[in-house]
Amino acid sequence: MYQNIKQAYLKQSYEDNWGTYQRSLEGGSGTINWDLFIITASNEEQAAAYRMQIEQRLANGYLSTEAQYIVIPDPDGKRVGSGGATLNALYEAIIQAGLKGVNPFEGKRILMIHSGGDSKRIPQYSAFGKLFSRVPRELPDGRYSTLFDEFVISLSGIPARMAEGVLIASGDVLLLYNTNQMDLMRKGAVGVGIKVEAQMGTKHGVYLSDERGYVRKFLHKQPVDKLKEVGAVSETGYVNVDTGLMWMDSEVAYKMLSLILTGGQKDQDKYNTFINDTLRLNFYGDFLIPLTQEGTLDGYLKEEAEGEYCEALLEIRHKIWNTLHGTSMFVQSLSPAQFIHFGTTAELRNLMKDLDHTYKFLSWSRDVVSVDNRHVKDTSISLVNSYVGTGVTVGEDCYIEDSRLEQDVKIGKGCVVSNVIVEKPFELREELVLHSLPVVNDSGRKGYITRIYGVKDNPKQNLKDGTFLNQPMSRFVEKVDIEIATLWDAPIYPLCDTLQESIEYAIWMSNYTEATKEEIEAWKRFERYSLKESYEIAHLEKVLETQQQIEDVVRIHAFLNGVHAHQWVEEILPLLGMREEDRNRRLDILIDYCKKSESSLMRARLYRYLAEAKRKVGGKWRLLEDCAYEEINCLIQESAIVPTITADLDTSSYKDEQGNLKHVVVESPARVNFGGGWSDTPPYSMEHGGTVLNAAIYLKGKLPIKVKAEFIEEPIIRLTSKDLKISKNFYDLETLIKCNDPTDPLALHKAAMVVTGILPQKVEKGLTLGDRLGCIGYGIHLYTEVDIPKGSGLGTSSIIAGTVVKALHELLAIPYDYNKLFEEVLCLEQLLTTGGGWQDQVGGLVPGIKITTARPGLPQQLEVTELKLDEKTIQELDQRLVVVFTGQRRLAKGILREIMGEYILGNPEKIEILNDIQKVSLMMKYELEKGNIHNFCELMNHHLELSKRLDRGSTNNYIDGIVEVCKPYASGIMICGAGGGGFLQLVLKDASCKEKLSAAFEEIFGDNQVEVWDAKLYF
Repeated sequence: MYQNIKQAYLKQSYEDNWGTYQRSLEGGSGTINWDLFIITASNEEQAAAYRMQIEQRLANGYLSTEAQYIVIPDPDGKRVGSGGATLNALYEAIIQAGLKGVNPFEGKRILMIHSGGDSKRIPQYSAFGKLFSRVPRELPDGRYSTLFDEFVISLSGIPARMAEGVLIASGDVLLLYNTNQMDLMRKGAVGVGIKVEAQMGTKHGVYLSDERGYVRKFLHKQPVDKLKEVGAVSETGYVNVDTGLMWMDSEVAYKMLSLILTGGQKDQDKYNTFINDTLRLNFYGDFLIPLTQEGTLDGYLKEEAEGEYCEALLEIRHKIWNTLHGTSMFVQSLSPAQFIHFGTTAELRNLMKDLDHTYKFLSWSRDVVSVDNRHVKDTSISLVNSYVGTGVTVGEDCYIEDSRLEQDVKIGKGCVVSNVIVEKPFELREELVLHSLPVVNDSGRKGYITRIYGVKDNPKQNLKDGTFLNQPMSRFVEKVDIEIATLWDAPIYPLCDTLQESIEYAIWMSNYTEATKEEIEAWKRFERYSLKESYEIAHLEKVLETQQQIEDVVRIHAFLNGVHAHQWVEEILPLLGMREEDRNRRLDILIDYCKKSESSLMRARLYRYLAEAKRKVGGKWRLLEDCAYEEINCLIQESAIVPTITADLDTSSYKDEQGNLKHVVVESPARVNFGGGWSDTPPYSMEHGGTVLNAAIYLKGKLPIKVKAEFIEEPIIRLTSKDLKISKNFYDLETLIKCNDPTDPLALHKAAMVVTGILPQKVEKGLTLGDRLGCIGYGIHLYTEVDIPKGSGLGTSSIIAGTVVKALHELLAIPYDYNKLFEEVLCLEQLLTTGGGWQDQVGGLVPGIKITTARPGLPQQLEVTELKLDEKTIQELDQRLVVVFTGQRRLAKGILREIMGEYILGNPEKIEILNDIQKVSLMMKYELEKGNIHNFCELMNHHLELSKRLDRGSTNNYIDGIVEVCKPYASGIMICGAGGGGFLQLVLKDASCKEKLSAAFEEIFGDNQVEVWDAKLYF
């Protein structure tokens, strides 16, 4: 019970810290930030690595610009201990930050993170330091986190809760706590502790405090018996362990610094005495004990030393005691709280292994900015900034970071893989670490060193006690016949010219027991480096560059997986990263990838996603959107079998007995769509099928669409549109086949010539119009006449197209059926680039009321079924059905792109509506066949609301006003087509309402073209 409460509290604290951190980035009044942010490093090479990553974060806006950031290496790269490093850092901070005054720390809030170790027990972090080791957390801004980032976030609220002074932190401990528990508004010093089991206290410092919280004793790495003896262990078996956080006010900080000053200036002799690699003063062991109430000089002098225990150390401890003793130290005990120690490779691997149990409450994840494209779902491995390809095998409990694994790679159980990019197959035995480093040696040679060792190896141990590859190190030494003191210093890793060669040698080393003498001699001839030497020559810029490239791969594949899964674009866009520079770089890579994708539908979807991504960042996106719809157009065209007119035509019917050239006239109705509109539109219909209920109608007592096709003697094409008042003769193919301009009044006529095979889609060199017409023997005149306003929503353009195609088939005596007409019209509309589905041509070319369904796929196979209605239902519906012209028009092409664009982009709401629309059309069919017109009308009204949700442009204030006028007279109201103008279709309450509605329109709208048009079902 308590554990659950504790975890809930820490989870909330963890989240609250992020909010505080965000406010610290914004700065301004009311925000208190660090004045100085100091990190210690073991040497200048490590300091350079730290600076590089800090500069990167500053440039990206991830660090407050109100603080000054200073990285201070141990002098001359010597290991001077955390105490010596503290004195050195305090002094260098004054110099580098330009601090002035008698006490330069007055008025300053300073954070110092000690991170100067070589990471000997976790060597993959030696080059960039353990401080920048990965934490299995994706930050809310999309970054993968590091220990450094966690420090920045968790400590961002401390400046507002502390007086001027210095807060010192240990760089290998992550503390989980609530900032509100911290009170550093004191004088003297404050140590921060948490309660842990006594055994854990033996590895750390332990505070023993009085009832007021002041420290009586500080016990540094003492056994449990000793802790119990002095009363540091509670009745429940807990001790108050040092967390590595230690605060001292500006006065104490300056007192400490004065140990190496004379007259306020650096005293080189004192400096050399206190800061050296012989004594290696420990901050927690050498500087805290003099601050305790019950500490004695004699006891202090007897404390174990981190460095050499000698007279010089005793002399120094006397000076520290005389300087600091008498200063009070308070212990701030945090509860609930928890700390996580990043100490060894095994601890890191086990931390990742236990994520699901121990740290699940923090939302830490096994999959942080990573992609695992294997076909099996594996919850036993952990990934940070890594890509695992389909052919890779990974054993359970592995941890993979900053790596790209493809091919037939096999990783054994419990391995750690870091900074590895694999292009060739290999097999890594279980419980091993594989870590690659790009390097530049002292002579300027560039190459790669891949280090391999065991998860349980401790590189600090000597030959007698140490292990290599989890086996006694002596076995390796005996096999390869070289001298080794410790694994850390053993020059066993070859410098290779390529990454792959270095990986191959690392794998060879892991199987050294099988090595031949010749192989060992070849290995010895290499220029070889130890763990220590290899990290010292690491090519840091190359490491960061490679990590960035891997992140690009990861984020691009994550985005592609989202596109393949048809995830909502708003959900997957963040996968490309938050920074504009990163997003644009990855988008450019994706655009190149898109051109190579094998699937047209995938290319279309990806182009549309990329267009949306570019639009979001203010880039050029229209061309990408055009590419998306061109892919769909091409896909539909490729699926349609477009005939080519050949000399095999039966031309016997082209002239009658009197010598008159043949002509045909085809008339067609308009259509009203009762339900299912939009479900017929590609690409939705290609992937989900479609279901539409519609009907063919007379308008004002006649068929409103007329097409006449006739042969003419002259070998030309003549195209005429009576309603558009244009007629034009064409003499060449190039002009005729240009039908992709929807503003061309004759584009539809031209496209019909193409889909029926009269004209080619592309003009071959030397081909003329005369050549194409030669097999026919005549020219063709195509005439259209339409008595419906443009943008009507009554399916006019598609029905004209179907009627034209039908007329041309009849003129040329080419057999056809409905499916062929539907397919050719769908193809025709793609040539026009207007897009569109199949419901309009079905509605106008097939008489009556019908339900049309299509299964997913291309070409779309339509099943048209006429509803079997009783005579009474037909008569009643016929009497009550009218259409209302709104006086407005709307071009369908833009609407199609908008609605289908939302579908392509995976908008879950739009997809749900499209699915519901199909269901409603089936329910409408059911009610009509029962003769229940009332329920049918209710479904019409429901459909109207679905259409409005699908497309906000389907109505507007003006059309809504017309609908309100209609409501007293209509049982059912529905927009025609896409809406936004054109016609509304109504089922009146009874036939007498027609005149009443007309009168209402006349009174309200006058001569604004809003009127009732008579509509009768066409059977």
